[in-house]
Amino acid sequence: MKAVIIMPPWNERKNIPRLIKELLDLSDKTPYDIHILMVEDHASNGTADVIKASQRECPKIHLIQGKNKRWGNGMVHALAVLHADVVLETDADFSHNPADVPRLPQTLAEGYDFVIGSRYVSGGSIPQEWGLLLTTKSLFANSLSRHWAGLKTIHDGTAGFRAIRSTLLRKIALQDIEIQGYAF
Repeated sequence: MKAVIIMPPWNERKNIPRLIKELLDLSDKTPYDIHILMVEDHASNGTADVIKASQRECPKIHLIQGKNKRWGNGMVHALAVLHADVVLETDADFSHNPADVPRLPQTLAEGYDFVIGSRYVSGGSIPQEWGLLLTTKSLFANSLSRHWAGLKTIHDGTAGFRAIRSTLLRKIALQDIEIQGYAF
């Protein structure tokens, strides 16, 4: 089975080689064949060049580029082109520990269709560099999502660290959703 990890790198040129290595080294810790899909929105520091160099060395690295290409575009590509069984999301700036990635598909194996790596549960943490304003925004957005969307038991609906079975994603017309910025 194939797991595609989608990441939107933005000026992450220095992180990409180490991040790719750490993620691909996890393949033996999950029941999935791990592929990495970078969804790149024309960063200015040569991030795409580093990704392209990695692609030449490893066929499990994939890249889609374009203005306003983000999570949803990556999901469509992961399903239609890469034929993912599971789609994972993570950031490319090490705000999510790559060593935690196997925990998401392991939880899916317990019978779940959608798993969120939450900052707001025991063992979770908020990045120190966020500061008070970003932390407050996150807490407020999560409070709204729990109330308005009826997600009472979800602690972190805004987290970008997730795993979703492709069977669930295929029920959503992703190609019909107009996505702007980092929304899903």
